Amino acid sequence: YKNLIILYAMNFNVTKEQIFDVLLSHPWNAGVGRKMLFLKNRYYVFDDNHLLIDGGVIYYNETLEKIFIRNEDIYGEVFIAINEDESVHLSGNVASKSAGKITIDTVLTPYDKELTAPLRRVQKIQKHLNSHEVYEMLMSEDEIDDAFVENFDTNLHYFSAKESQDIYIKLSHEYFHYFNERILQSISFYLSSYALHTKLYEEMFMFLMGFQAFYEKGKITQESREFLVEALKERLENSYEWESQSISKNMINETLLYYKIGSIHLPLLKECVQKLFDMDEKVQREYAYYLLLMEGDLKSYEEDVLERLIHFYQVDFRLFYEGFLRGELLHVKQMNRLQNVSIPVILLDILSHMKPHLDKSYIFLIFLVINEDELLAQSAKKVLFTCRVQLNKMINTLPHDSLKMQLSNII
Repeated sequence: YKNLIILYAMNFNVTKEQIFDVLLSHPWNAGVGRKMLFLKNRYYVFDDNHLLIDGGVIYYNETLEKIFIRNEDIYGEVFIAINEDESVHLSGNVASKSAGKITIDTVLTPYDKELTAPLRRVQKIQKHLNSHEVYEMLMSEDEIDDAFVENFDTNLHYFSAKESQDIYIKLSHEYFHYFNERILQSISFYLSSYALHTKLYEEMFMFLMGFQAFYEKGKITQESREFLVEALKERLENSYEWESQSISKNMINETLLYYKIGSIHLPLLKECVQKLFDMDEKVQREYAYYLLLMEGDLKSYEEDVLERLIHFYQVDFRLFYEGFLRGELLHVKQMNRLQNVSIPVILLDILSHMKPHLDKSYIFLIFLVINEDELLAQSAKKVLFTCRVQLNKMINTLPHDSLKMQLSNII
């Protein structure tokens, strides 16, 4: 038969179970730079550095064992003798079209080093493994290489939800360490195609949060970002159906807006602006962040955003504004500074995106530069920088020369 060696047990008082017990008890040393590892339905051959060089599948029978050998066209008979000293003697003759007649006379002795069945399959082995065996071998691998991800991709839809998640977690840790494009492809394949369940959606949002953080640090390329978004687009569009304590509606809204994915469930610009005046600060902050992420005609809402900002400084800004119109720059002593500036900072970022055009917006920003603490003053400067041409035009139209000079020095 092609690719077949028939092994006979020479000592007939040895049962199949005893052969199992001996061959599976530990790795073997063939004494010629070859180490062997036997498993129940396959074997592996390693060199002295424990690198895989060959392997095949073993079918045990009561009277004979069949071994398929990689890339060989051989046939013949090999006898197994189990010796009293726990060594195994292989002997016989086989024929090979490529190598001619081969005489086998090898004693296998116990090998004291641990050998692990490798993921890198030799030809014809993999088809004899079930998905759980592949899972166990993937989980035991320290190195994640092309063979690892290819086996994951091939067997993904045969793994249980728990098994696929375990291997995905291993892949995601590797990706956020080395940012390997091939691993990202496998992660995207898993997140976009595996059967839907709640845990899968949780993992998808957790991965996207990490992906976003590393993208903003410059660790991930724009091409990788576009690839991931396109792969997960359909599942993200349907993510409102999986809203839960772990996946809140706010999280879904932020993710879709951040990655520029549209949905009929997303809030509208007008709704977000209205929510800036909500009684709940948490709601204000959330919808302010939505506005920051949104695309569209934000300019038409500049007055609303400005009104919300001024609301934090009603008395102080009114005094400053009246003085400004008289040609004075007032340093207003605030009795109570804001304890939480997160919402004003987001609103200032929104103004920056708008590139404000209202004179009152410029005056309010100057008020912050002069009167507020470092964080808000810097945020206000950032906005002024985005509209410096219009700002200079406004300054030049002021009727008070002394005010023009003071503002020019500040700007």
